Amino acid sequence: MNGTAAHPVASPDATADSSSAFWQAVYDRLAAAPSLQAMQAHGVELLESHRRRVFGEPVPDELVTIERTANLVSLAAPAVLQRIRELHEGPLVLIKGPELALLYPGLARSFGDLDLIVDDARGLQDRLLDAGFIEINDPDRYVDIHHLRPVMWPALPIKIELHTRPKWPDGFTPPPTAEILEAAVPARSAPEGILTASPEHHAVMVAAHGWAHVPLRRLRDIIDTMALAAIADEREADDLARRWGVDRIWHTTIRAGRELGAGDSHSFPARTWARHLPKVRERTVLEAHLEQLLSPFSSLPPGRAVARMLREIRADFSPAEGETWADKGRRTVLAVRHAFTPRSKHDEALGEASTRHRS
Repeated sequence: MNGTAAHPVASPDATADSSSAFWQAVYDRLAAAPSLQAMQAHGVELLESHRRRVFGEPVPDELVTIERTANLVSLAAPAVLQRIRELHEGPLVLIKGPELALLYPGLARSFGDLDLIVDDARGLQDRLLDAGFIEINDPDRYVDIHHLRPVMWPALPIKIELHTRPKWPDGFTPPPTAEILEAAVPARSAPEGILTASPEHHAVMVAAHGWAHVPLRRLRDIIDTMALAAIADEREADDLARRWGVDRIWHTTIRAGRELGAGDSHSFPARTWARHLPKVRERTVLEAHLEQLLSPFSSLPPGRAVARMLREIRADFSPAEGETWADKGRRTVLAVRHAFTPRSKHDEALGEASTRHRS
């Protein structure tokens, strides 16, 4: 049975033109994707639902359920932001989430939290708790990272992360928060008084954020960057990425996006450790290992890239903390056997051992 269409919160007139060459190329990739699970791994299941509606294809009930959940979160976001605005007099800079959704055709990008860069994260967190918000998740996960422990207004299904700085790749110095706050502009997706990062700041931050998780991890990271780059000044974004020290990351991400739009795959990452992107599938075990070894050459100067690669090789051939050489041997044999298996299935086979080491 196919469900009925879900209703977007904002007017589709405010969103991207789905007939553009870039979005048509994205649709082509989605149409050839191996499964809905693969699209979920890439964070583009809502875009697939929109694509099906654009082309008059049936929308499975599973996708309709995903649409409805996404719309509930979108409906909750303005009310939550308004409450936060009432509790904070300083700048509130909303990044990612609803601001990115506006740049997708039909608002077809889901989000599960609201990321806010603020000038006094700890003070605002305390005021939110006093006002009835509650902290969620394991507190140990949020020690000395870029944002405080998430909070949630109990009546609404969306969490809030107050950032002291942007999430940034290891080994790189994050940009000054004051610079981001000073250059912020009014948000389009939020109540009056809520800001967002300038298009150039936002685009470079999103590219670096994706890289901080895993380089060229999934299709949505690439699409997010390209959607922001389309409204940014290209020269200013290039200069900013260079000044912030992430120009290699920026250009690698942009090239991946251009290849996506052109149906091309001639860059070194696309031919080696990022082969999963154009096929909208999960990385294999072999590709995950290649990413660890080779991605530094797309983000760092040659000398530092070689040093990083050598560290990865040493880590890869040594037992993880609490692991015996025999356990390491068994894990290595399984990795070889699963070289062309999706990484998640390999991790399932490893069980708890999969969390001991990134490989």
